[in-house]
Amino acid sequence: MFYKVFKMQYPRFAVLFLKHTLSCAFFALMVNYLNLKDLLSKQVYSIIRRSAIDYTCDERNALLEFPKFYPPNCPEEGFEPASGTVYRLVLNNPVQAEDFESPFEEKPQRFNNKPNKIKCRSCGLSVHTNPQDSETLKKWVGKLRNAQIAKGELNATLGVIKYTPSTKSGESHVSWWVPIGAEPWAVFEVVEKKNDY
Repeated sequence: MFYKVFKMQYPRFAVLFLKHTLSCAFFALMVNYLNLKDLLSKQVYSIIRRSAIDYTCDERNALLEFPKFYPPNCPEEGFEPASGTVYRLVLNNPVQAEDFESPFEEKPQRFNNKPNKIKCRSCGLSVHTNPQDSETLKKWVGKLRNAQIAKGELNATLGVIKYTPSTKSGESHVSWWVPIGAEPWAVFEVVEKKNDY
């Protein structure tokens, strides 16, 4: 009740306060565990969430350090703190660090003359929120036809994500940029049976 009165009388102050105090990690925890979506109206939730993310976008180098080979302004605008269940095609079981090399790390020369946006996307890892899209991608990419699907739980310490759906990659495709020092393979396990998705 107090918050409803506060947000109605001082909406700008509420947003300003949250903008300068909430980090990506703290905000993600609040959303997941305090269920802010149910407590706040959709409009106010959207404003607060956008403010917290915009603030973190500006200060991301202070929170997460990304590899030096990333092009300028990468990760690209519109990213969010990493969170949720995702699926990735891997060639090893158990999952290993080499399963989490980005296209740029595998063949950087392929992107020498590409625009920064394409370079930035190539620095990210491809994951899906729907495992069926991972299954479909196996049919498109020859080297992945024998790949297995690994399931992982992301959190804000593992970087940032952006939904990047496409006809080839799938409607649930997500680009995931991993910061220096993170070990993404540690939170993934190969799914042995489709029923375990």
